[in-house]
Amino acid sequence: MMLKQTMNRRGRLGVALAWMVALAVVVMDASAEPLRVRLGAAARGEMELLGVEAGSVRLRPVGSSTGEIVMPFADLRELLFVLPEPYQRAQQLAFNGRPGEAAIMLKPVVAPLVPYLSVPDTNAVAAVNFYFDLLLGQQMWDEALALAKQLPLDSPKTGFLPKVVSLARALRATGRPIDATTLVGRIPFTETTSGWFPLMADFADELRRNGSYVEARTIYERLRPFDTGEAQVRRTLLIAYADYQTGGRSSAAAFLEMVPEPAADSDELPLYLLLQSRLALDAGDATRALDQIGRAMVLAGGASEWRAELQAVAAMAYRAAGQFEIAETIEADMRQIFPDSRWTPAAAQPVS
Repeated sequence: MMLKQTMNRRGRLGVALAWMVALAVVVMDASAEPLRVRLGAAARGEMELLGVEAGSVRLRPVGSSTGEIVMPFADLRELLFVLPEPYQRAQQLAFNGRPGEAAIMLKPVVAPLVPYLSVPDTNAVAAVNFYFDLLLGQQMWDEALALAKQLPLDSPKTGFLPKVVSLARALRATGRPIDATTLVGRIPFTETTSGWFPLMADFADELRRNGSYVEARTIYERLRPFDTGEAQVRRTLLIAYADYQTGGRSSAAAFLEMVPEPAADSDELPLYLLLQSRLALDAGDATRALDQIGRAMVLAGGASEWRAELQAVAAMAYRAAGQFEIAETIEADMRQIFPDSRWTPAAAQPVS
C-alpha cells in the first residue's frame, strides 16, 4: 500500500511538472519579441509583425503598444523581414566553405519565419530556401524532413516543391521509404502546381522502375485527371501496369479496357501489348500471348524501357506453349544483355 501511494504521488508530481513545463513553453512563446519588418525596401521605419489572420497581416509601429494595423495581402507590395545578424554570419560561413555550421546557425533564425511563408512577396521564402539548400547539401535529412513538413507547397513561386522531391529521393535512397512516401503525399495536385507535374511524373516513373508500384500508382492516379489525349492513355496504362504488378489483375484488365489500342507508332503500344500478353498468359492462352508479345518486341526499340520485361514474358510464353528450346535461348540472351535486370530471373520461371 505504501509503495502504491508513493507511486501515485510520483505520478501526480510528474503530471504537475509536465503542466509546469507546458505552461513555461506557452509563456516563453507569448513573451517572444515580435518579428520586425519593413513595408518595402525604401521604407524607413520598421514595424512589428504580430500575426497573420484571414489573408491579412497584423502590424504595429516599433515601440508602440497601440496603433495596430490590419493590412490585407492584396495591399502589400513587399514585406521584408529584418533578418538578424546571425543570418549574415551564416551566409558568410556558407560562402567560406562551412555550410554545416551555417545550417546550425540558421535554424533558430529561420524557424520564426516559416509561419509567414504564405504571405506574398516576402524575403522569408529566400531565407528558408537558403536554409533548405544547406540541409540538403549537408545531407541533414532529419532537419530537412522536419522543415519540409511545415512548408506550403501550393505555390510554384516558392521553389520548395522540387526540393521536397529531391529530399524524397534522398530519403528513399537512404532506406526511409515511409518518410519519403509521407512527404510526397503532402504535395498538392492542382492547376496552380501543374507546372511541376512533369517533375512528379518523372518521380513516379523512378518509383515504378525501382519496384515501388503502390507509391507510383498513387502519383499516377493523382495526375490522371489533368491529362488529355495520349498523356491520359499513357497514365491509364501505367496505372494498369502498377495494379498488375501488385496482384490486381482484374483491376489491370479493367483499366486496359478503358483505352483503345494505341497507334502503331505510339510509345504506348509496347506497354499495351505487354499487358495484353501477360493477361493472356494468366488466362492460359499462350498462343494469344505469343502473338501480342511478338508484336510488342518488333515495335519496341532496343533502348525501350520495356525491352527486358518483354523478353522475359516472351520466354514465359514460349515455355507455356511447350517450345522450351526457344524459351531457353531467350533466357541465355537475357543473361548476356540484361544481367542485372529484375526480369532476367523471371524469364526462367514457368507461368503461375
